[in-house]
Amino acid sequence: MAPGILQSSRQRFRGVRRVAFASRRRRRDGRGERLEEFEERAYFGRQVAARRIERVERETLVGPVGKELDEPAVGDERAMIGAVRAALEAARPRRVVCLSTVGAQATQTNLLSQLGMMEAQLGELPMPVAFLRAAWFIENVAWDIGAARASGVVPSFLQPLDRVLPMVATADVGRTAAQMLLDDWRGVRTVELEGPRRLSPDDLAAGLAKALARGVRMAPVPREVWEATFRVQGMRNPLPRMQMLDGFNAGWLRFEADEAHTRKGEVALDTVLEGLVSARPEA
Repeated sequence: MAPGILQSSRQRFRGVRRVAFASRRRRRDGRGERLEEFEERAYFGRQVAARRIERVERETLVGPVGKELDEPAVGDERAMIGAVRAALEAARPRRVVCLSTVGAQATQTNLLSQLGMMEAQLGELPMPVAFLRAAWFIENVAWDIGAARASGVVPSFLQPLDRVLPMVATADVGRTAAQMLLDDWRGVRTVELEGPRRLSPDDLAAGLAKALARGVRMAPVPREVWEATFRVQGMRNPLPRMQMLDGFNAGWLRFEADEAHTRKGEVALDTVLEGLVSARPEA
């Protein structure tokens, strides 16, 4: 289990621009190799990466994600990724594991394009590099608990409501990333991770209904009001987020491998929702 990665993962859709490095030391005992220590350092800004990456045996990088993807943000992210690449080239860790995303290979511009840029740049590093492409985080439903508890109606930007998508618990992301740090490989490796089964917005509603012991349903948000809705929420440039949602809804934000060949996590939807609801008794 890698708490540092989990904490970083939960920030992914919360507008935090950050690069997090989690290093680990190896130790052998009667059970073989295990994680002795997992520590995270979070660095804000693009220049500090070049100064702060230390020599470690292995290192995991949680990719930079910006709040919005307007033109200045694109420049910032490219500069940050370039600084991270240069620092890793200088530090020469034995291996690098990078948290990426489902759909990182998509050519259409969207909010997740930054992680595609990261893969392109860090995939050219001289040491072995692995990209962990995680599915949509089930924990994103935390933002909907208040509406579900108050009215039983949850607005959904994912549509149609019965269409299943790959989703995953952040616990599975952390566990998989930690295991990848123990693996050996050569060159560039990509692992696409999803939960034990694919889920639809209707499945999320059913799970919330069970966790809250009340009726819950999803209500699709019309595409024509997305921009106004996001601007009211404080976004200056909602287009990249809208493009991302379009990608999931149209199916071009997807894994490269088919479902039979992706890695599967273990944590079920009900387990995640029970934890989220118990942690937010007044949400």
